[in-house]
Amino acid sequence: MSRVLTIPLGVIVERRPAKNPWADHVLRAIAVTEDPPPDLAPWTLLVREGEVERYHAGTAQIELHRKETEAYLENFLDDRPQIFVVLRRDDEDDASPFGFHLFCVSASPFYAQNLMDSGEDIVDPVPMPAAVAQRVRAFVDFHHVEEPFAKRKRRKAAEPDEVFARPPGWSPAGGDPWEN
Repeated sequence: MSRVLTIPLGVIVERRPAKNPWADHVLRAIAVTEDPPPDLAPWTLLVREGEVERYHAGTAQIELHRKETEAYLENFLDDRPQIFVVLRRDDEDDASPFGFHLFCVSASPFYAQNLMDSGEDIVDPVPMPAAVAQRVRAFVDFHHVEEPFAKRKRRKAAEPDEVFARPPGWSPAGGDPWEN
């Protein structure tokens, strides 16, 4: 098995009216699909039900690295592993009708947490499709190496004579310390 595994996913985003005086609508990722159609353009309207619209936001790839298996394993501690979809604000992109573009998808909850801390992105967890979960789990089982916990030991404090590499520029008795 290779060191990096990529899986393309299509992202479905729902747009619904907001119940907020400062926003007209809310965008939220609701699902990812395997094998997205290659000819489907980003932000293609899929379904309209009243005021709720669902769009194909685009295609992104999950990229799994063998050194990050601990994060993927953390995702599988829950019975329902998730894919984290990240939409990033982009006011200059004319292709995005709502001011956001699909930034990435990830299977790492640690990476998603880092992006959530900024507060600039929309990060939504969606259920991981079963076939994707099998591939991710197989990758983790093949590459994960459990690292034992090693507690650091405190170093012994240095002797007073070893604190400075050279004598300080002052002397408590006065005078020039460099005359000795």
